[in-house]
Amino acid sequence: MPSEVLKAGGMTIQFLIESEDSNGSVSVFRCTMPPGARTPLPHSHDGFEETNVGVRGVVTFTVDGKPVKIGPGDVMLIPRGAVHGFANTGDEEAEIVSASTPARSSARTTSARWPR
Repeated sequence: MPSEVLKAGGMTIQFLIESEDSNGSVSVFRCTMPPGARTPLPHSHDGFEETNVGVRGVVTFTVDGKPVKIGPGDVMLIPRGAVHGFANTGDEEAEIVSASTPARSSARTTSARWPR
């Protein structure tokens, strides 16, 4: 069941599947970004991979210092430990769906980490 919508840095994040829903196998969230929105800081995840699917617009991920653009239907994997961030550098709203395997994130834990 989708969670409440979280807001951070101009982005909205909504968890569609949380760890509790999948017995820890996967968590899935949707992230919508207006032009100019970006993650607050580059970060990494040692405990899970993150798979991202472009839904609309173009999102530029920077993974271990290398830019990767994904648009509608594009898929990319961020391996465990890779330092990454993402931004909407285009002029239209962008949206991605991200899956973490195994599940490590939830609306509660993400809300506690992201600055408002």
